[in-house]
Amino acid sequence: MTTAISSDIYAEHAAIETGSGYRMTYNFGNMPSADSLDSRHITQVYPEDSFSYKKGYGFLTEESRSSDSNLKINEINDGFQPQRWYSDSKLISPQADDNGVYLENGIVDDGYIPITFKAVVPHQGNYKVTLVLSAGDTPIKGITIFSGRRRLESLKGDYCPREVRAYVFNVNVCDIIPQGHNEVYTDKTIDITIIGSRPVFTTLTIEEFDTPTIYITGDSTVADCPACYPYYPESSYCGWGQFFTYYVSNLAAVSNHAHPGLNTENFRTEGHYNIIKKNIKRGDYCIFQFGHNDAKFSHLAADTGYTDNLRTFIDEVRSFGATPIIVTPLAGNTWNSDKTAYDDTMLSYADACKKISAEKHVPIIDLHQVSMDFIKRVGSSDAARYFYPGDCMNTNDFGAYLMSGFIAKEIKRIHDICPIPIRTSLCGKVYDPVMNLKRPMTMEELMESDDFVPPMHIHEAEEPQKK
Repeated sequence: MTTAISSDIYAEHAAIETGSGYRMTYNFGNMPSADSLDSRHITQVYPEDSFSYKKGYGFLTEESRSSDSNLKINEINDGFQPQRWYSDSKLISPQADDNGVYLENGIVDDGYIPITFKAVVPHQGNYKVTLVLSAGDTPIKGITIFSGRRRLESLKGDYCPREVRAYVFNVNVCDIIPQGHNEVYTDKTIDITIIGSRPVFTTLTIEEFDTPTIYITGDSTVADCPACYPYYPESSYCGWGQFFTYYVSNLAAVSNHAHPGLNTENFRTEGHYNIIKKNIKRGDYCIFQFGHNDAKFSHLAADTGYTDNLRTFIDEVRSFGATPIIVTPLAGNTWNSDKTAYDDTMLSYADACKKISAEKHVPIIDLHQVSMDFIKRVGSSDAARYFYPGDCMNTNDFGAYLMSGFIAKEIKRIHDICPIPIRTSLCGKVYDPVMNLKRPMTMEELMESDDFVPPMHIHEAEEPQKK
């Protein structure tokens, strides 16, 4: 299989390494003293620095995306593209002050505008990212941070004037076969995206980090999905694998290879599994969630081809010293014609997963049951708010956040046999009358809170009327 992007397009800029591996700090505000820091490992970034592979770093703008076709491929970039009617505009126009590089207005047409910084790294693998944001004199609302192709890292942070925060998370850099392509695309870049009322970059440090990798396989209900901007989370497709990063601690990194249309057969025959086999190592994890597209083919029935393929995956992953994990298929918002009785379309595949789990002694996450319980509890109408408008099977960002939280909660419950490192507390805040102060919200509290729930009104993008 050919590689679509040759490694020689990546800049020499990314080859600087310390004795313990690659490390680079990008400074967006006032430049630190050259006497106090090693300037070989610091790059000063200006608002006019648009990304190019030759330069090796910069911001993704409408202009830079249009200048290089590779920057229009969602899976090797930030997963955001402008709405068609904004493709020739300059919604992303970075500015700078002493606190860093920012967008003056991060909200247009009631939707968020992303500011993405992209950097080339010398190797594929796992990297620790330390991102520092400073509000300056202006309060900031709703800061949300994504890595890679729209993978959630931090959610809805509000900043007081002069408040400074640091975020630490891991990013996996790996080859990928983008949707609609047959070739493997070499990726040696890291994308960090911020949205909010006035998103800002202050400093960003990227350094190689040896940590376990969580590989994810599956279909569209799991996949990293693109979104348009202005960005509306309720009307953007999003698989749970895309937001699972939010719940994983900085003791692991996530590498998601799920795509729309994949099943237990073509995940292998189209080459996606080869990428995992090339990189997976002892101590890593591999999560499998298939079934929706297997159900479309008679030879991939739940009790025949589907189970045979899963057994083979399990044996192969174990041969690499890694831990396989089965996730039962996500339940859809599927009901009978008058919405009075739930129609469970994935029961046979969920049962097959349980059978294989018992037979092969594999950890299992029963997402099918917990998602179905939720859908039945809230009813068809309210459940629809967590799915992409008009789609009963694929979630929007709110649904992906909810479903990945269900998975993280179950992993914590079975930690003895499935020791994926899950964060013990999250960014949401809850009032604790015992401590009489705001403290980090536990995952259980967050899942029951109103911290990130879909609006009653679904906002769908509309082209502005010409005056």
